[in-house]
Amino acid sequence: DFTLEQMVRLLKVYRDRTTDLGRDRRFRHAVVLKNHGAVWSHYPHAHSHVIATPFTPKRLEEELAGAREYHRMRERCVFCDQLAEELGAGTRVVARNGHFVSFAPFASEYPYEMWIVPLRHQTAFAAVHDEAVLALAEVLIDALARLRAALDDPPYSVVLHAGPLDGSEKAEFHWHWEIVPHLGHELGMEWATGIFSNPVVPEEAARRLRAAIPDRAG
Repeated sequence: DFTLEQMVRLLKVYRDRTTDLGRDRRFRHAVVLKNHGAVWSHYPHAHSHVIATPFTPKRLEEELAGAREYHRMRERCVFCDQLAEELGAGTRVVARNGHFVSFAPFASEYPYEMWIVPLRHQTAFAAVHDEAVLALAEVLIDALARLRAALDDPPYSVVLHAGPLDGSEKAEFHWHWEIVPHLGHELGMEWATGIFSNPVVPEEAARRLRAAIPDRAG
């Protein structure tokens, strides 16, 4: 429901808050999280979380460790390689502009999961410049509008994955946003083991999301 101007303002708040938190040497990592709909929320009003921790959360540490290992073996960023593969295949791409691309990632854990990734390698979300914030706002509004149109406004979470606040992992990590709809398919196996079973292949998810708003530029 945000206008482009409103989304730009929100993203700048996220950027500026994480920049400020990075100046505090007590903090190792910052997580930005936005929930929509009746999902894991005690508050009825729309709100976001910007949370700094003195450690790297387990989920992000696993992602960082995988990125470090890939860079050690290939001397390249795994996210840059993934991005090149997604753009080359095209079947999982939802939309793009001059700075960002949204796509349904290969082997998605969740049905209709989307990532928004900067085309240019960058580790810290805090370093994004104003022109790129505008481009990010365009792609984020587009992605959420497609989710609403395709799935009848489902509950979802939007989460920022960025590198550590101290600026390390510059070559290995590539910041991105992950959009995860909560469609109620998660079973005990997923939560008990971390093994996910996604009933919607990402190519079909991307096709349906593209078709949800066929006249929108992408």
